[in-house]
Amino acid sequence: MNDEDKVAFATAFYPAADITPPEFEGFVVQLLDSIGAATDSPPVVTLHEKIQGPDGTYDFDATVRFDWAGMHFLVIVEAKRHKNPIKRELVQVLHDKLRSVGAQKAIMISTAPY
Repeated sequence: MNDEDKVAFATAFYPAADITPPEFEGFVVQLLDSIGAATDSPPVVTLHEKIQGPDGTYDFDATVRFDWAGMHFLVIVEAKRHKNPIKRELVQVLHDKLRSVGAQKAIMISTAPY
């Protein structure tokens, strides 16, 4: 059994969340908002923030902004409520968006395995 099959097998024991994709995005924002960070100011979590990059405007499912040690950080978040495994292309697109908007980190939270 390869690693991908092991992940798919393990997650098969958990029923799919009975919520819509927009409800899942809201849940992800609540989850991120509940996480305390050792930052200079409380993290600001925003649902569906639009950020302009040189190649267009992106609507992220969530963003987290915080300051630490005098530096400003932007984390972009994509929430994927999928039944099938997340394809590599989605992760690559998220990485491209990270570079476009100058974010420091990108997170993809999914109900499906990768």
